[in-house]
Amino acid sequence: MRRARVGFFATVTLAALGCNPLDPLRVLDDAQRVALVKITPDSVNKVVGDTVTFTVTVNGANNTPIMDRRVTWSVGNPIVASISDSGVVTARAAGRSEILASVDNYRVSGILVVTAPPAPSPAPLRQP
Repeated sequence: MRRARVGFFATVTLAALGCNPLDPLRVLDDAQRVALVKITPDSVNKVVGDTVTFTVTVNGANNTPIMDRRVTWSVGNPIVASISDSGVVTARAAGRSEILASVDNYRVSGILVVTAPPAPSPAPLRQP
């Protein structure tokens, strides 16, 4: 439980999981308050072994881009795909996986569909 004094007239009580009571309290104006989080691409098809970079756009209440938010990435099906801390996804096996991004209290997802690579062409027949 954290208490912060706002001006001279009000006391705000904050309860947050994982909140360090020694961290300074940040009061955000509309430009810094997250209002929209969008993931790109929202859906993509790849072949096993391919990579694709997912990105997240974060906008404030007045539609101003917010650049200082940390994005946490994860995948719904780790057999099908893996993801780096920077959003680079590697297609590992045929199937479908959600690609998840979390920013503040927002969670967005895209879809990755992975297909097996095409079968190699048969070797030409040798003539006697």
